[in-house]
Amino acid sequence: MTLEEIIKSYKKDFITVKTDYSSDFNKVFQEEKDWLGNLENKTHLILNAERQKLFDSVIQNIKDPLYVFKINDISQLSNFTGTINRIIRVGNRINNFKQGTILDTGTLDLATLFNSIKTSSKFAELEIDLNQKLKGFLPHLFSIIKHSQDPSRYPIFYKYWRNISREVFENVDNYDSLCDFYCTIPPLDRHLNFGCYLGAIGINLAKSISENQIIKAEGDTSYKQIKNNLINIDRYFNLIEGYKKNPSYYLIGSKYGAQANEDIFPEMLANSVVATGFASSLDLRDYFNEDEESIKEYLLEQGEESKSINALKKFLSLKIGDKIAIKADGSPKGEKGFLSIVGLAEVM
Repeated sequence: MTLEEIIKSYKKDFITVKTDYSSDFNKVFQEEKDWLGNLENKTHLILNAERQKLFDSVIQNIKDPLYVFKINDISQLSNFTGTINRIIRVGNRINNFKQGTILDTGTLDLATLFNSIKTSSKFAELEIDLNQKLKGFLPHLFSIIKHSQDPSRYPIFYKYWRNISREVFENVDNYDSLCDFYCTIPPLDRHLNFGCYLGAIGINLAKSISENQIIKAEGDTSYKQIKNNLINIDRYFNLIEGYKKNPSYYLIGSKYGAQANEDIFPEMLANSVVATGFASSLDLRDYFNEDEESIKEYLLEQGEESKSINALKKFLSLKIGDKIAIKADGSPKGEKGFLSIVGLAEVM
């Protein structure tokens, strides 16, 4: 079968997928039940009690059809856009929506933005001036606010859901079309079930791609097409087997502290992990496999130094099969270079 034939073969309705691929459907359910519930039920993941309180308040005001956000709400709305990436994996760029951001005309007012989204039933109806940088992320913020307003009608605009909707089900590539598709799922736990439905399809797409040897080598045209436009979730993509992989090679240190006298290699070994030592206060899960420019932009906003940015933009693209050497000492001995390797690791 060709890739196109494989993709078309999974254009199946919800009941068929849930029945025919029940084990895969249930596997996704177990993996994602804490992440794909409705947003209002996930705010406990915000560990700061005051931030959670502010976040919950915004959701309640979004739900209230009579409530109009005002200037007094700006701090709460800023907390919402700055906190969302901690509980929704799509949100890593939503924090760019900041009060006072320079636009093509004027500056961004979060109250006006939230009110405009609240009163628009479709994304195509939304009329608001933004700069070019923010326009590409507006559908994601729109989906989060509308999902908070009515999770039975509006899904989160996850890239993977968008890909499967477009490539497998041949829906128009926009948020309004995704909403129409979403509403074909039975209403009970719709958001979670929609994720399980598309996740089960992704698992079986990966199996069929393997069986038909569609990918010949890492980096070929099919590899890029599938990775970027179809199965962008790594745990599904990594199910694809039978192609030549080209590992990347890394060298990292194991000594921390101003005097490089804190040896963390035993901790790495005990936990089967490696660490760069940079950005220890940041949660970078949402930037895994993001493009390097996006990672750099975010880290600059967070005040990270160039050496941190240069390391992290590479390490956030780690993949299965990559090789890592861990150095114990890299200081020159007299006039001769010296490098002592304490461990070798392979990403599993």
